[in-house]
Amino acid sequence: GFSVYAANLPGVASEGETQEEALHNITEALQGAIQIYLEDCNSIPWSDILIKPPRDAKERWILVNV
Repeated sequence: GFSVYAANLPGVASEGETQEEALHNITEALQGAIQIYLEDCNSIPWSDILIKPPRDAKERWILVNV
């Protein structure tokens, strides 16, 4: 399986049996988290802390529509 996390939005993570499933799941997790912050009129707690990924990790950018 594959594990994924949102490096700039603490607490948002997901997983999937395939890479495609994991990316789909993290997209849904990001959409849900951002929607909740917006619905509650809270600012989104973006993190500017750099997290060093494991050596074999792959970085991906995902566009999320909310």
